[in-house]
Amino acid sequence: MQLLDHVADCLPGLQKALKMQRIAAKVGFDWPDVSGVIDKLYEEINELVNAVKVGDQVLVHDEMADVLFSSVNVARVLNIDPEVALQQACCKFRQRFNYIENELKKAKLSLNEASLEKMDELWCEAKLTLKPDGQ
Repeated sequence: MQLLDHVADCLPGLQKALKMQRIAAKVGFDWPDVSGVIDKLYEEINELVNAVKVGDQVLVHDEMADVLFSSVNVARVLNIDPEVALQQACCKFRQRFNYIENELKKAKLSLNEASLEKMDELWCEAKLTLKPDGQ
């Protein structure tokens, strides 16, 4: 049995990636500091950008997977639970999007009627108005 075979295939992707990376790090397969991990994330993002330019959907999928895996690794090195962080990002997105929707309703506009520019303006307003914890 290989070392990473101890990570269950049935785990959700974020948990599986985190467990695999922790195991690899324990045996020394790790970056010496956070800058290397962040550089790797940038490298993967650049590869994704290039794949998008080429237009190869299989390659885009593969590079997107690498970006996600590298993002989990950044979280691991920073001692941040990626699942908790993603849940917080979802909450923040919901709060800001709800703000946009509410402001448009006040202006008697629907989301479909509003321009992207108007929604982006309200998004920026929401970022300034809403507290990170939703209070």
